Amino acid sequence: MSLRNLLSEVFGTASGASGADTPRQHHPFIESVLEAERELWGLVIAAMLMDVTLTVHGLQIGLREVNPVAVEVLDMAGAVGLYLMKGGALLVGLVCRPLLPSRYTALIPLGLAIPSLFAVIHNSALILWVLIWMS
Repeated sequence: MSLRNLLSEVFGTASGASGADTPRQHHPFIESVLEAERELWGLVIAAMLMDVTLTVHGLQIGLREVNPVAVEVLDMAGAVGLYLMKGGALLVGLVCRPLLPSRYTALIPLGLAIPSLFAVIHNSALILWVLIWMS
């Protein structure tokens, strides 16, 4: 069984007579997410840029990085290394994209955007806390 066939079974698609994927019906919200792939890639890029920028700003005001991989990257290459690390994650997502059935490729940018958005919210809250309560 090929990886594509396995993923098709897991994500609920079946090949019709023409060999095209026949998608399972989803809730309208999920349908809209799956159809918004281009916008999700833009969200991923924006969230990753904001995450690194806020991380660098947080480091400048006395906060510390808790991700051990990011700490190593910072020690080796500084802020540029963080941008390159995020770019590497983006590249992995783009390389893995063709492995999914076309119907579900939006799951990759969604999976990259969610942790980046949480990091942006977390970093923003920490920076605001430091600026408001520690000044």
